[in-house]
Amino acid sequence: MGKYVDALKDEKLKKSQIRFQAAMFDPQTFKNPKILDLFRKEWALCIPKDEVKTLAVGETVEGGGSTVLPSTVIEELIKKAKTRVIFYFCPCRDKEECADYPQDLGCIMLGESMKDIHPEIARPASVEECLEHARRAREHGLIHIIGQSAFDAKAMRVPLNYINICHCCECCCMAKMFRHTEKDVLPLTKISGLTVTVSEDDCTGCATCEAQCIFQALEIKNDLAVVDSETCKGCGRCAEACPEDAISIRIENQDFVAQTLADVEKHYEFVP
Repeated sequence: MGKYVDALKDEKLKKSQIRFQAAMFDPQTFKNPKILDLFRKEWALCIPKDEVKTLAVGETVEGGGSTVLPSTVIEELIKKAKTRVIFYFCPCRDKEECADYPQDLGCIMLGESMKDIHPEIARPASVEECLEHARRAREHGLIHIIGQSAFDAKAMRVPLNYINICHCCECCCMAKMFRHTEKDVLPLTKISGLTVTVSEDDCTGCATCEAQCIFQALEIKNDLAVVDSETCKGCGRCAEACPEDAISIRIENQDFVAQTLADVEKHYEFVP
């Protein structure tokens, strides 16, 4: 591995990672102007769930005819990277002592700086191992978020030139931060061309979707679910949970995979 193997103690680095993650949950963090400016410079992207019931995209697999799934973006990033590691645990679920989802479904990290990650935090992984890890996360109902955090880079003592693929639930640090700060501070976006609509004829106002939205982008008004398009990240949890199939998630952009990959590389200057 890298130079940090001999220089750092296992437990010290683990505690450091958790400490920085804990800061992401602390409301006091978001009263520091320097930290807020740092977050405004970062960028993250939510990848909608493959299982969304009414997902409609125009792009098809060459030679096939199957609809291209949003997880294709994750698979292509994994395949392009030369350096890949899988974290042994999820700091967010560890911090929150989550019992709803496996804590061992840690992030996948891609990029050359991951050569210096401590072996007690993450392990090198093949393309096949990463694809299987991501698939397992989806099977457990977790949401992929592509991103990069200056907090995490500092905690891991690595350059900020990597891409992380998180597998998120209600414990997600970004979801938690939405409760403590303004919308413009955390530039977590959704796939270009993605829309979320609610059928007034089918919605019963049961609030199941509101309870499932980890970004607080849905609320019930006059017995109808209303989506805040600025806050919504297009993850698809609401559509999957709706008992009336009243919520539709659509990706109108036929080239969403290629465009999303280009957006990631543009933001991070990602060189596989």
